Amino acid sequence: ILHAADIFVTNTNSAGAGSLAAAISSANNGDTIKFNIAGTPPFVITPNTDLPDVTVQVTIDGYSQPGSA
Repeated sequence: ILHAADIFVTNTNSAGAGSLAAAISSANNGDTIKFNIAGTPPFVITPNTDLPDVTVQVTIDGYSQPGSA
């Protein structure tokens, strides 16, 4: 049995470890993408290329970022 996982976005880079693009690529059915970007907000993610398609059921929880309102 596969269990859903929390996958964390930890930076605003357009690609690579901790990026939104990497989180989307890693997400499997039922996973949740959460945010934990260190530093002073506001945080802006500006990809240099298109983000990967979300092809399975994934939750993207922007309110998981500490300090979000």
